[in-house]
Amino acid sequence: MPYIPYRSDLFVKQFKALCKKDKPLEKLLLDAIGDIVAHPDNFDTPLKADRNRSVKKKAIRERYRIIYRYCERCFAVHKNLCDGCEMALDNPPKAIVFEEVFHRDDGY
Repeated sequence: MPYIPYRSDLFVKQFKALCKKDKPLEKLLLDAIGDIVAHPDNFDTPLKADRNRSVKKKAIRERYRIIYRYCERCFAVHKNLCDGCEMALDNPPKAIVFEEVFHRDDGY
């Protein structure tokens, strides 16, 4: 069963802002998102503290960051589904929730 991507409202807002005048960037980000959907366990770093269920993936020559969580990892690591996620009850175990996308200079 393939992974099913979901996008948070913040992700959609950030994605639109980034790609508003940059169609080549939009294509590159969509390719990176496609890679994540194909292999969500190939992330760079898990986040810490209150965002410990989310992971970070660097994209496009390590200039952009994509923050996401996938329910399979939440269940394997934390032994329950993402209770902090507003869509968790509706998501199947193979769900990926994209939370944020930003340029590294803007996010830190």
